Amino acid sequence: MTTCQDSLFVLRSGRNFEATVAAVQDATVANRFSVLNLTNIGDSLRSKGQHFSEQLVVLSICNGVEASNLLHVDLRVSTVLPCRVSVYSQEGVVYVAFHRPTFFMSAFANPQIDEAAARVEQILTRIVEAVNDV
Repeated sequence: MTTCQDSLFVLRSGRNFEATVAAVQDATVANRFSVLNLTNIGDSLRSKGQHFSEQLVVLSICNGVEASNLLHVDLRVSTVLPCRVSVYSQEGVVYVAFHRPTFFMSAFANPQIDEAAARVEQILTRIVEAVNDV
């Protein structure tokens, strides 16, 4: 199941949580992006004594060429970099989600940025949809 609202792309994974995170990491590299950081928000909340029963990891990913090109056009783009992909469980089901760059980068009202956002969004979609490739 895939849902695509105005600003959010969500895919239901056919894998368990750990396998989904690994598949996102592998697909990120296969699509010439880098995983800059992996933040386990679920573990972090639990370590601080907060009740959080679900699993939640956020991967910060980036393509250096695209990021550099965008930053040369408008440094304010830095407010939405790097791209973030969330892997989370909800009631036993694992999902992968990201905010669509075409939605939030449209705020910059620049055709160069819009074109780059469309390219990046296509790649993010490929990365996320790869979790269900066998």
